[in-house]
Amino acid sequence: MFRTVHLVEAVGSTFNTLQTIYMRLTDADANVSAVSQKAQEQLDSEEPVVIMDARGQEVVDGPGTQGKSNSDVRFCSNLTTHVLFLTL
Repeated sequence: MFRTVHLVEAVGSTFNTLQTIYMRLTDADANVSAVSQKAQEQLDSEEPVVIMDARGQEVVDGPGTQGKSNSDVRFCSNLTTHVLFLTL
């Protein structure tokens, strides 16, 4: 399965897409931890990335975030940007 991940930056209370990454995932690696790691590697980022929903809330691993039931759209930001967004 393929997933689309958008790297975003927070501008006020909205997100601007900086880059789009397309990932090929198996059922075994279709989870938040694996997607975060792959996004960080593809972005060549030393800072951890945060997988978020469209409202900026962090998505954590759980039964609903694993396997084929995942949505195609995920947003990620670096940890600093995510923390700044949450403080608005």
